[in-house]
Amino acid sequence: MLTILIVDDERIERRGICFLLKQRVEEFDILEAPNGKAACEILEKRSVDILFTDVKMPFMDGIELVGKARELNEQIEMVIFSGYGEFEYARQAMKAGVVSYVLKPVDPEEFHSTMDRLLKTIGNRRKQERKNIENQNFLNQYFLGKYIYQGNSDFLKRISDKVDISDWNQIQGLILIESVNNFFEKWEREFIERLLEEVKQKLLFLNLGQNQELCVLYSRCDQFVLAQHITEWMNKSFEGEFYVAAGHPIRKLDEIPGVGTVDGE
Repeated sequence: MLTILIVDDERIERRGICFLLKQRVEEFDILEAPNGKAACEILEKRSVDILFTDVKMPFMDGIELVGKARELNEQIEMVIFSGYGEFEYARQAMKAGVVSYVLKPVDPEEFHSTMDRLLKTIGNRRKQERKNIENQNFLNQYFLGKYIYQGNSDFLKRISDKVDISDWNQIQGLILIESVNNFFEKWEREFIERLLEEVKQKLLFLNLGQNQELCVLYSRCDQFVLAQHITEWMNKSFEGEFYVAAGHPIRKLDEIPGVGTVDGE
């Protein structure tokens, strides 16, 4: 749900924008402030997606507010309300990062058109952010798998500019799960979701094929006890044959290569 902050020293104007927002099919968390100073206090405490602000207000006007808002949140979308005689204010606001302005009195059709553009911009940005995260996660898992089975210090140097390996220093151990009948080809997503819920700890999963999954542990624990727990849980939760084995505990990054060799079920 997006959070919207409406800033105007006239309460009736704020109420009007709230009314228009509530006409839309989307649901929003709507916040209000009577001036720029009060708005800044909110922006310092809350993450706001869209800021609507009047230009002329006491204590802090809209021009100063949008500058402060941009300092606090680089991705906030901002729209100002201005009258026909306030074009110079609007021009200054656009320089400060405002994406649009709406003339007063606010025309509902113009307002909804502005909202449509804002929501499209935010949606596209978030979609790209998710794609970037997915791509980075894929690269991280790919190179971690390579490092586990054939890595060394030279390998780390070669990939340091491609992935962030700082998280690898937190790795505590590995658990290998083997199955039959192409289990992970069919059920990997459900398996991961349910196992995370079962063990309630941070795990990373590396798929090694249709019948193998490697669990990377980030919490210090008795790995053989956890492996036994996973075995019993899988045999109870899924149909098929499963074999689970734990590797040696990992104390530092350079111990990870070769730990893919496990000690027993």
